[in-house]
Amino acid sequence: MTRLLGNDKESFTISIRLAKNSLSIASRALVDTGANGLAFINAHLARLLSGHFQTSLITLDDPLKVRGFNGAEAQPIRQALILHLLVDGRQQMDMPFLVTDLGKHEVILGKKWLAENRILPDCYRRCLIWPEERSLKEELVSKHFIGVPRSILKKPILNKTHQEDITRRDRLWAGTEPAQGCSRTPCAEPLIPPVIHGRSYKKSHEASLARMDRELRKARVRFLEPEQEKEPVSPPPKRDWRKNAKKATELDIALIGAIEFSRHTCQRGVELCMTSLHKINKRIEELKGPVDSDNPEIEEIKEQLLERY
Repeated sequence: MTRLLGNDKESFTISIRLAKNSLSIASRALVDTGANGLAFINAHLARLLSGHFQTSLITLDDPLKVRGFNGAEAQPIRQALILHLLVDGRQQMDMPFLVTDLGKHEVILGKKWLAENRILPDCYRRCLIWPEERSLKEELVSKHFIGVPRSILKKPILNKTHQEDITRRDRLWAGTEPAQGCSRTPCAEPLIPPVIHGRSYKKSHEASLARMDRELRKARVRFLEPEQEKEPVSPPPKRDWRKNAKKATELDIALIGAIEFSRHTCQRGVELCMTSLHKINKRIEELKGPVDSDNPEIEEIKEQLLERY
């Protein structure tokens, strides 16, 4: 009997992803060669994806008539949804899905979709035979979309008691509902002052305008007031930085070998430093010679340059 009639689990369905705005949702699609159309999507799933992907359903100008396998006429299709279809590592951008009631199936890929893409369905291996291999560009684009779990589409179950309490609290803040112990007539002033959570765009805009107005007033006052003549300030006298420099520590310089140097560094209280003979000679000349400029390095450069430079 299993050879004569299959079950629902043996339907020719494939894994797909429906994407929009860099997000994608995993789903399964029924490949139906008897469906005389491009692609169909369940109405319930279409409403969930429309809200999650922040895209709107498109109303058709002329409703499309639908007939079942037995020829019975069903409800006409009045809406469509534009989504990206990702299947077998390939991506089809801005593909229109007709919104209708599909029963237990979420998506149906019809005969026109198979013919348009020249795809052969392999029922034995339960896969699709594409006319050509997918390109590297299609593989990279298909990985661009961020996968989102299906659980995010499920709406949380609201507790009626909690929802009524939140609604009553909002009315008390707005002052449209009196508090407990007050008459049903609207009070002149609410018993509970409204609470502002965070900072809205309107508040931020008003604060920016007020700050700009204060700055304009300060600029106007500075422009209208006559500037007082300021007495010229004489530059501070030049100081010899060598006079304020710390007195150099007297050191004994001697040449030692590598072994002696290694033993010396192992002793406690020994501090290592690095210099050159050029720096030592320069420092000696600075301490002995007169001061002609604030920057002795510039004077040294001038002495080494030719007169024409």
